[in-house]
Amino acid sequence: MALPAKKQTRKGRDPMPDSQRIIEIEVLRYNPESDKEPHLEVYKVPFSDDMSVLQGAQYIKDTSTVR
Repeated sequence: MALPAKKQTRKGRDPMPDSQRIIEIEVLRYNPESDKEPHLEVYKVPFSDDMSVLQGAQYIKDTSTVR
């Protein structure tokens, strides 16, 4: 019987709960009607080990005030 895989720890500490794990995603934005050139916007996105990039983009879309 195989043992379950142990989560990686950060510098010897216990693994951070998924509800507190945050990643920053940089998005290149450009609106030709209001911007002179493209610019980066940084979004803080909660994540878990089984998330995809598409799920991160969906979170940004759902929570962003820019439409």
